[in-house]
Amino acid sequence: MIGAFYNEKLIGFAGCGGIKFGSRKQYIQLTELHVSYNHRGWGIGKTLFEYCIEYAEEMSVKKLDIVASSSEERQIAYKKLGCIHAMEVESTLFEQDPDDIHMEFSLIN
Repeated sequence: MIGAFYNEKLIGFAGCGGIKFGSRKQYIQLTELHVSYNHRGWGIGKTLFEYCIEYAEEMSVKKLDIVASSSEERQIAYKKLGCIHAMEVESTLFEQDPDDIHMEFSLIN
């Protein structure tokens, strides 16, 4: 987990899981990414996301898995970060909520 602070107040946070999964263990999950409403548009989410990419690289995976829920706003934000619809979906994540939209970010261009 990593936090973003403004005037000593937590305004955003992000985190990734440490367990690799996928057919070739190519994924880890982005478990959290949130920026408080009043601080959106400042680039905080992008910076937090970049820290998660660095962590994924340290874990030697090729992709971040993201459960974007059914929120259109969230899906648009992830698309702006370069995410696409997931090529592979972990069955246990899908079973938890079949209505969730699964996305991924490739660390390899």
